[in-house]
Amino acid sequence: MIKNLSLLVVSIDRIGSTDFDDPKQGAVEMRKYFQKVNAFRILAGARRILSEAYDSQSKRADVYGLEQAGEKLPYWELKQP
Repeated sequence: MIKNLSLLVVSIDRIGSTDFDDPKQGAVEMRKYFQKVNAFRILAGARRILSEAYDSQSKRADVYGLEQAGEKLPYWELKQP
């Protein structure tokens, strides 16, 4: 999991740091990369592994704290003009 997350973080940083002639090209490259490496599958797998690690009765208070913290995350939403 660490290897896959590192793969994504470093690659996203490299794509984001590249100076493209066309500003839209960065988004195109990001989309192509995510599709190439199945980034969403990697992220879902990492979330599953982390969830399983915290899913025990002895750590129920910790899980509740994580769930509460998750409710406050600034999830992306499409903004209407």
